[in-house]
Amino acid sequence: MEVALSRERLDVDVFFVTDGEEVTAVFAGTVGEEREGEFTVYKSPEQHGTATPAWVSSCRPAGAEEYAEVLSEMHHHGYDVTVVEQSAGLCR
Repeated sequence: MEVALSRERLDVDVFFVTDGEEVTAVFAGTVGEEREGEFTVYKSPEQHGTATPAWVSSCRPAGAEEYAEVLSEMHHHGYDVTVVEQSAGLCR
């Protein structure tokens, strides 16, 4: 998945998880787009990567207060984010 950091907004569906230390935005429905069998993810500051469904499942959903900073950063970088339920993102 290419990241557009221009003036154009990039519509994305994400859910937020935390491993207890960091909050990660998981792009729903992206399994296999960058790396076979893995989700595309975003972590602060400005880090894109991938995560296995097993890792995502091992995390707990992050609350709105927990993910507020990551969401704000994503908006700043051109993402138009729709927050979805975690289970929706795990279904392909």
